[in-house]
Amino acid sequence: MKKTLGHHALMHDGEKFIDTWSKDLDTSDDALITEDLKIYHAIKDLKLAQLGEPALWNIAGRLGLVDLLKYFFEHNKSTAEYHSNYHAICVALNCYEGAWHQKLSESETKTVVLAGIFHDFNHSGGTFSDDENIKRAVLGLSQAHIPEVRRSLSSNYKPNLLPDEFEQTVQTLVITKYPFEKEPVTIMEQIIRDADLMQPYEQDDKVLKNQYHGLLTEIERTYPMKFTANEFAAGQLSWLNDNVTWYSDWGKNKALKFNWNVTKQRLFEIMSR
Repeated sequence: MKKTLGHHALMHDGEKFIDTWSKDLDTSDDALITEDLKIYHAIKDLKLAQLGEPALWNIAGRLGLVDLLKYFFEHNKSTAEYHSNYHAICVALNCYEGAWHQKLSESETKTVVLAGIFHDFNHSGGTFSDDENIKRAVLGLSQAHIPEVRRSLSSNYKPNLLPDEFEQTVQTLVITKYPFEKEPVTIMEQIIRDADLMQPYEQDDKVLKNQYHGLLTEIERTYPMKFTANEFAAGQLSWLNDNVTWYSDWGKNKALKFNWNVTKQRLFEIMSR
């Protein structure tokens, strides 16, 4: 398993968590408990904070994305409080779960996971519009994909992102631009749109509150005004009610399983404190 880079490491016990996760799986055939299956079930049951970066390295290794993930962590200079490395990891892990649920091909899975990793690359954290943020994300992905760049990162370089996969990744990534300009059409677009809006499912109250305090900081950086805790919480609840539509069967099923209405109310209560 690929180790973390030291910096950007978010959960140092993530590998241990993956190794012990099989104890909680409901299966009579130990041979079926693969590393992929363990990670899939952990993400499915909202164990993102425990999985963290180690799980993403594992997935990247299996999909041939290690060099690209390494580029992301070494060159993402964003200091955004919400649109951070942790958010990118959550979105990418959710994309992986969505790909499993929807039975995507390996190429499609690679596309949507990579789009999840890079969708907020070098995000401005509210200083610039999302037009600029998306341009930065596409530029970062493009630079990471350039053979000369990737060759310099690995002595064992071999191209593992085909031209059509790169183009599909860009097309998938840009569907996350907000304000939303078009409906997601492909299953990869549907999955990443859903995955990008799943941050409220975070089960750790402290992590959830820190994430949304980060979003508040970014919003106040964008607009010349301050919000009280109640104002921000009410605004987020209204935004989620008005703007969240689940597109994939995976996203719809998750909203039913974890009760999206209860999830939104929990976020409101946590942020109102």
